Formats: sequence, C-alpha cells, structure tokens
Amino acid sequence: MWSKEGDGSPCDKQFGWSFTRASEFCSSASSSSSSSSSLKCFHHSVTNAVTCASTNIVVDLDKLHVSQGGEPIQSVRGRVEKEEFVRYSPGAFGLNCERPSNIQVTETNYPHHLKDMFMNIAFKGSSAAIGSTAISDASPFWAPPRSTSNTVCDVIIHAPALFVTRYEYANLYHSMGDFYNTFQTQWMFGLRDDMTAGQENETLPPMVVFFDGHSAGALDEVWDRMFSGRVTYINHLPETYRRSANDAAASASTTTPPRRFCFKRAYFVSPAYKSALSVEMMKPIVASCKNSAHLHDFSNELLRKYGVDTLNPWAPVDSNTPGSAAAAAGQPLFSPSVKDLFGKELLPRHLDLNKTPLISFIFRKDYLAHPRLKALTASRKIANEMEIGREIMLNPNVIDATYGGVQPYMIGVDLASLSMLQQLVLIRYSTLLIGIHGAGLSHTLFLRPGGSLLELVPPEVGGRAHFRYFAEWAGHRYLKASVAGERLGAPASGHHVDVKMLKRVIREAVVGGSIVEPTPGWKKYHQTPNVAAGR
Repeated sequence: MWSKEGDGSPCDKQFGWSFTRASEFCSSASSSSSSSSSLKCFHHSVTNAVTCASTNIVVDLDKLHVSQGGEPIQSVRGRVEKEEFVRYSPGAFGLNCERPSNIQVTETNYPHHLKDMFMNIAFKGSSAAIGSTAISDASPFWAPPRSTSNTVCDVIIHAPALFVTRYEYANLYHSMGDFYNTFQTQWMFGLRDDMTAGQENETLPPMVVFFDGHSAGALDEVWDRMFSGRVTYINHLPETYRRSANDAAASASTTTPPRRFCFKRAYFVSPAYKSALSVEMMKPIVASCKNSAHLHDFSNELLRKYGVDTLNPWAPVDSNTPGSAAAAAGQPLFSPSVKDLFGKELLPRHLDLNKTPLISFIFRKDYLAHPRLKALTASRKIANEMEIGREIMLNPNVIDATYGGVQPYMIGVDLASLSMLQQLVLIRYSTLLIGIHGAGLSHTLFLRPGGSLLELVPPEVGGRAHFRYFAEWAGHRYLKASVAGERLGAPASGHHVDVKMLKRVIREAVVGGSIVEPTPGWKKYHQTPNVAAGR
C-alpha cells in the first residue's frame, strides 16, 4: 500500500504515494563515484507536498542561523518568532555533483522552507562550495574529522535523517500535518524504526533533525515516542556528536565542536501546510476520501508507539512507560485520585470498557503554548461549563438514551492537564468525543473504531470543516451543533452553550452510535467486570 503502485482510489491518491513527478538536482554525468551526491524530489499531484531524498549531503552550521531550540518556554518568553526559523546562507548545504541546467527553484515547486534550503545549495565547483576548495573526487567526501583543507566532514552520520521544519509546532492540528508527512516519508522510503544495524550501518533506524529553533513544547514527547528518542535540533548536533564521539553511527571530533555534518542519507519532509491533512484538502471537490487505510496506518503506529492498545490503565506505571511522568513510578496511570473537571474519576476501575461506552467532553482551558503569548490564555472557552457539568455530565440519565441498553459514562476533560499518553488512552476508549472547535478535536483520528465526533461550532469559525473531514477520513461519524458567540466587547467571556440543545444532540449521537468491539489487546484487561475491578 505504501509503494508507488496504489489502487487509484480517492483515499490512495490523497494519503498514499501519488508523487507522480520527480526532479533531479544532480546531473547524471557527475554522479558516477561512490562519493557523489544525489538529491531527488518527488511532487505530490493532489496535496502539492514535496518530499526529497538525498545521499552524501553536507550541512554547514556556520552558514545557517537560528535560535538554539528546545529551551523551556519561560526562559525565552518574548522571543520573536523569526529567530526560531532558520536563515540560510549560500553553502548551507553541499552536494558533490553538478547542478543540471533545467532546475528552477520557485515557491510553487518548493514551498515554504524548501525554497530557502535549495536556493542555498553549493554544488561541486561553485564559488560557495563547502570548504576552502571545491569538492572533488580527489578529496574524499566521506572522511574523518577535518584535518586538511580538502576534508569536508567533521561528522559523518550514517543513520538516515529526516529533516523537518515545523511552523505552528505548539498546535495539535498543525502538528498532525507534520507528524503525518514525516510518517509518510518514513514509510515511503522504507525507513522503519524497527531496523537494526547491519552491514556498513545501512539499516540504522531513522533520526529526526528539526531545522528550526522553537522552544520546548507539549508535543515534543510525541516526536520522541514516534522516533524512540532519536530527535534533535540542528543546533544541538555539535554537542550531541561531541558527547557521542565513539557512537557506532558517527565519527566525530572530541576536541572542537563539529560544524560540518555529512549525512549519508537525508530526507527533506514537506511542510505541514502541504499535507494530506491540510486545509487545502478540505474542499468537496478534493476531499472525497472516506475511511483511509493509510490514515489508519498512521494512527495505529502512533498508538503502538505509546502502547495504548495493550496498556492496562490501572496497573502500576513502569518508569519506562511513555508519558509516565503524569504519574509517579509504581502508581497507576489512572488512579482514583485522577479526576475529571467535575470531580468524577477520570477512568474508574469498575468500568468494563468492552461494554461501557465512554463519552469524553473536551473543555478548553488557559495554557501557555509558546513564547509569544503574554499571558496564559485560550480562545473559544465554554462560559457555562459548570451548568453543563451539573445538568448533564453528573447526571447522564437526562439524555434519555443508551448504547444498546448500556448507560454511557461521561467525563469532562482538560487535555492540557494530562500527559499525551493519558489523552490517547481516554480518546482511544471513547465512543463519543464532544468539544468546541479547536485543535484538541484532532484526537478524532484516534477514536475507537466506529466512534463519533460531536463538534460545537461557534459563529467565528464560519465554514471551517477541519474536524468533519478528520472524522470522515478516519471512518468516524460526525455531528455538529451551533453555539452562541461571545458577548460583544468581551472576547474572553466564552461561549454559552444551550443545555437543552446539548442534551438533544448528545441523545442523537448516542442513539445513532454503536459499541464496536475494541482491539484484541484490550480484552486482556476487560474480559470480565471482576478483572476490570481488580478483584
């Protein structure tokens, strides 16, 4: 399914290969030796994404400028955004090949950061070539630390590297585009993370290099889980490889910080704005895909990395469990002390999750997402949250509907207060997800099979259909209800949700929904009420 031969369906065209046009940055005449470079870009005919594969490429840190990246948000409060995006100079990248005359680097062909990157490549024999002399076959391209003017590399990185530039890195919706594009590139080129070192390290698992300088964020842990901790910033490479000079995947100098990094294989990941999940795909004329198998591969892989479908949420947390920082080692991920917004246990042990439908209602709360925010704040909050809790969440009988005679368990959730592992566990167990339009509804991709999304739509989001498409692409049912706007002159007052209307639409969602048999891993912990209760 992830090969070049797709089935031609709308889903395959949007989420699969569909990279029907290719462009070569190295002329064939200059790519004859083992030290020669290559750079080939593939252009997606539907999403306009561009994914590029290169061999023997140099990155010169002295010719790119960006903030360090990964700092605690509070330590860089007020930093301007442009400092977190790389400014490239000629020779930032080096290729040991000659540039063909027919290559045209434009914003259309190479969107966003890709244009800046490729405009600053030094080719063999160019005035901006890496080092004091042009790269040539006479000066070995792959070499130990710099010792002569002809030696190009301070560090040689054999592990395949995925070059990622993030834009709205603190926003879950936009980050989904980055996650998917990186996953797509990884699977397209066979860079599975379960690879082991083989002959000449050709099968080392891939690493991610952020070509940005964003501060630390809540979604960093997702990158770490997806790539088993093999994630770094471009400006962190010198210290990383100085500390690991004896690592089997690199040859490095321990005396001076390395500046020139030679990647044996590197892959340029398309920006999130050009993704199968991007806004550009959310048009009826484009988006006719329903229930994408490729998207299921993506969501299942991320859930697998977190161990969600085989995790016992009430067992003591191992220190090696991803996301276990949310609970002390030796304590359950969902202990009785972990409450929802209305004082109920978030995930009680007495629930038989094979049979009990879980309704999760997301409430938006104030939080600090990135350094540009002057205060902890969130838009599109619900003004009458406590009324909803009192009238519905603490009294689910009022919706007067069940799933096949089974009363649902309803919880109110502040996602920002939970680890990503806790979030994914709750969403994966949820039959119905409810929330006002916002990035948290991106979790729709991880709902249990046959789940439903009920989106509350305020007037200011207009016709934005982000999460309707997310639900359809993931094979879930979608419902929506309009809510009132914020009070005039009080943009932080929140939206008032009519409780009678909310009862009605929840009832509609429950009546039209169903309980789907969960994944096999869950049965281990939920076969009987006695097991679920821990008796």
